[in-house]
Amino acid sequence: MVATYPGTVSPLRGLDPFGEAERDVWHGREQERDELAKMVIADGFRAGLLYGEPGVGKTSLVRAGLIPHLRDHGIVALACEDLSQPAYSFAAGLSAFGIQPQSNEQPVMFVTRAVANAVAGQQFVFVIDDVDLLCMDDRASAELADLFARVVSRSGGRARFLFVCAQERMHALGSIERRTGSLFPPSNRYELTRLSPTAASKILDRVLALSGVAADPALAEAVVQGVGHGHPMLAADLQIAAMAMRDLKISSLQALARIGGPSELESAWLHEACRATGNERSALRLCAELAADTGGPIAPRSGDQVIRRINLDLAFGQQALITLEQRGVITRGDPSGATWILRHEILAVRVRELTAPARAAARQAYDLLGSKTNNKSRLKLRELRKLKTEGIAPITPEEQDVVARSKRYYLMIAGAIAALPIVIIIIIWISMSGRVFFGLQQEVGGEHVMVRGGRAGLSSFFWLPGSFGETVADTGLTRSMVTPEAWKKIDAQELGGTRDDWDGNLSSIMAPQLAGLVDYATTGNEQTLDALKKAAKDADDQAELLISLRPIARGGAAEVAYVESALTSKSPAVQRAAIATAGGAARRRTDAYHDTLTKALISNDQELRRIAFASVRSLGERGRTLFAKALEGNPDSSARRELLVEVSTINVEDSSSATNAVSVLADPDASPALRERAKTQIRGALATAP
Repeated sequence: MVATYPGTVSPLRGLDPFGEAERDVWHGREQERDELAKMVIADGFRAGLLYGEPGVGKTSLVRAGLIPHLRDHGIVALACEDLSQPAYSFAAGLSAFGIQPQSNEQPVMFVTRAVANAVAGQQFVFVIDDVDLLCMDDRASAELADLFARVVSRSGGRARFLFVCAQERMHALGSIERRTGSLFPPSNRYELTRLSPTAASKILDRVLALSGVAADPALAEAVVQGVGHGHPMLAADLQIAAMAMRDLKISSLQALARIGGPSELESAWLHEACRATGNERSALRLCAELAADTGGPIAPRSGDQVIRRINLDLAFGQQALITLEQRGVITRGDPSGATWILRHEILAVRVRELTAPARAAARQAYDLLGSKTNNKSRLKLRELRKLKTEGIAPITPEEQDVVARSKRYYLMIAGAIAALPIVIIIIIWISMSGRVFFGLQQEVGGEHVMVRGGRAGLSSFFWLPGSFGETVADTGLTRSMVTPEAWKKIDAQELGGTRDDWDGNLSSIMAPQLAGLVDYATTGNEQTLDALKKAAKDADDQAELLISLRPIARGGAAEVAYVESALTSKSPAVQRAAIATAGGAARRRTDAYHDTLTKALISNDQELRRIAFASVRSLGERGRTLFAKALEGNPDSSARRELLVEVSTINVEDSSSATNAVSVLADPDASPALRERAKTQIRGALATAP
């Protein structure tokens, strides 16, 4: 056993589980530990199941809570350290307790003998964490079933088995139960649920204080409320928030507000970790590839294969993997670092959402290089810079030849320019004076069409005096607002004019979609909406269209049908955008999207329900009506439980927090969201007891 003392280890574990070495800083789940221990040591118990959502804290509860607690009470408690060899793992654990195998004795027989020959009253608890992953291996499943049958049948009640698995993969345990019979009656199942906001605030405050990040209970409470929106939270989300605050050096409410509030912590943490590699966009693509949806649990992947798949420089990719490991985003799949995997499976969906823009930009650059290679044409100087910005490295000999040939070409141009007589330079300067061209510049939200001084096609001479290449104006136009043909010409710096009349060219470069959105916003023409839908080819396009419709949604029949069809999409980004569009229309129009939001509240898709809850909650009084209406729609048990929590929370807050609401309104530093909530509580209190 490992002895630890307060102060020697940190409770900021990131996405790594607490172990026995961290038992003294593991905190907040003592009641669950005691209840689980009581179940395991009860008379007649032979096998039980601990289950819960990924990231809820099952492994930490078992390794830092239950196992040390049982050992303190004289019970031999062992965890399976190698899921591919459960019998060997438990045999090694018994050897550590001083029980030695006989010569050439098989692990299964050794474990069976050790338990059967133990002194009277000695109890053994065998814990198999992530048993759902073990069940994917038929050989390991058969070995575990055989071990269980032999040990339990000969132990005289001294041996107990505790299986731990993710709630969403409990069906995988069927491969063991088919061999052993039913293992988990209801009395032997224990569900580990999310942490309540109050408990989460206390735990986060303790983690921040003991890890030296911040000692401010109000800050911890603000983070919990901002991330969880008043709902129970995963233990993993608390650790992610703490990591983000440590890495971003956030120790006050003011610093938290500067990054956009608690809801931006996870995104800011991921981008900061990727920025530490030296090329943020390439590192984001690396994370996205490791998070790619493979139709099952995430698994370790070859680092070199991942790097080559997304056309990254091998040296940079290997260095980036190590940096991301140090930042707690990924971990090694094997000790040598040949394979890599996300630090925790809850990151997979979130990383895919947060890296969507980087993947789209890289896909464009990759397609550009492939097109030039197929056509055996030369890259333009701007295109070369784009490949470098996106971290796209040529892999095949053909791609390398295109890049090398393009570089030689521009080096030759540079040499020729250096040799030109001064009179030619003067002529070029005169030709650029009084001229402007349209170009692209990366801004918040994407590239903007900018107006810069100079002549299109002469960017190589912007070093001449005269403010050439500097921004004259920002048109505000992004890629979605410009026709593809015009965008290509702007990207190639082929469009321009004089400083006096450049604004007259804007109407000729705007995209048809922008015109369609303006037409639909002003007339509600459903034919226009139909044309916009047809132009959305994939999930990213659909999400972009729904986001564009959000401020102009009218709640018409065709529009409602489109939003409801988007809710059935497999893309979380499309679902989020559809709910946001419905919620936006509902906030502006009292009769819009009520049925759509009600259906989403009772959906079988937990992620969709979470998004719908956040949207409906912002509707105030009408949102309460929708929550109540959803309860009447006969939802399943999970949705009903969440709705009951929401309704009961609202009722409690409305009836008992008028005094707190007054103090919030009196606080000059209170956020607009808190002030609005306080006003609603005071109005409810006055209506109930004037």
